[in-house]
Amino acid sequence: MSNRFAVAADVQVTLAGVGADLRVRGWSKDEIKINGDGVHYQLSPDGHNVTITASEDCEIAIPSGASLSIGGVGADAKITEVHGDVTIGSVGADLSLREVGNVQIESVGADLRIRQATSDVQIGSVGADVTLHEIGGSVHIEAIGADAYVREIEGGCVINAIGADLVLDLDFKPEHEYSFTAGSDIVCQVSPDANVQFSVVAEDVVVEARDAQTQPLEEGGRKLVTIGEGAAHVKLDSEADVRIVNQTDGRRFFGGAFDIGFDFDFDRVFSETKRDADRARQDAERARDQVQRAADKARRATERAADRAQRDFERMQGGGFNISWGDRARRGFNPGPGRPPMPPRPPMPPMPPRSPMSARDPVAPVAPNEPVSDNERLLILRMVESKQISVEEAERLLAALEGRT
Repeated sequence: MSNRFAVAADVQVTLAGVGADLRVRGWSKDEIKINGDGVHYQLSPDGHNVTITASEDCEIAIPSGASLSIGGVGADAKITEVHGDVTIGSVGADLSLREVGNVQIESVGADLRIRQATSDVQIGSVGADVTLHEIGGSVHIEAIGADAYVREIEGGCVINAIGADLVLDLDFKPEHEYSFTAGSDIVCQVSPDANVQFSVVAEDVVVEARDAQTQPLEEGGRKLVTIGEGAAHVKLDSEADVRIVNQTDGRRFFGGAFDIGFDFDFDRVFSETKRDADRARQDAERARDQVQRAADKARRATERAADRAQRDFERMQGGGFNISWGDRARRGFNPGPGRPPMPPRPPMPPMPPRSPMSARDPVAPVAPNEPVSDNERLLILRMVESKQISVEEAERLLAALEGRT
């Protein structure tokens, strides 16, 4: 269903709730267009305020000068070319913002990408990866669950907790605050003519930037790394390693994994109009974003599965095996790298025929069954993982070994 109505150019748009995916884009018209099922809206008489709810997927076009407030989105959300303030409560999955104004976000369930925000960015928590590029103001983030890549921030940048790796590519300025805490490696790329001092706590500090001076401090095991006169101050805390490199070296170090540029054949579009070329660039960037996001999700899923498998195996080795077969099958247990290959499914021995009993047949004593060992449990679990047997067959086999059948 489609709805279209006129509004003020600076309209305040409130999305009280969206049940599934959301797409919002700004356009040059003083109108709002809504596509989606289960959509309801209420417009003020003066056209300056509109409230929208959608129970399913929703795609909305609003004036580019509008301000946008979103209560909650059940799945993915993408917002582009909305130059007013953007305030978001929660997004259940991925969130992408491009060409927006001031941004405030409470929580994002998965990945967050913001490119070309003209003002400040304030974020509560993000469940997975964060990419920030071309931010016109300052950035403050409380917590990031996985990796973070931060590039071209005009103002200061403070990220209080990063679950995994952090890559910084910033021109540090003395009038701003910079502070980062990461659970894994930090790579900081600086220009050769940088004027900055880093205060670093890490397991190992590797400095490959030219003209950098390193000085250890007694307090808290910190090290000072000074480039130039050290006018700007940056705090880097890592539970792993910190590497400070010149910008070209940093891109070589990462093999282009965090380079947001892309290769695309523009020979054809250059022969067309500029408008067509711009559209082709935008389409290529959107396609690249989708491919990169899918690759990142696959990598994170693999890493999480390996981590869970390691924890499960360690719990079994310590006698803490307390997860049901159904839960393990649903969680996709993987023995992890370095484990021995799955053994072939052992043939089930035939049961001896049972003769009819009579009053004269003596009853043979039954020996008590020994407890099932952790190795036997792990063997059965691996057979389930490799789909040699089903979960129900595994439960029956375990029950037989325990003497319950």
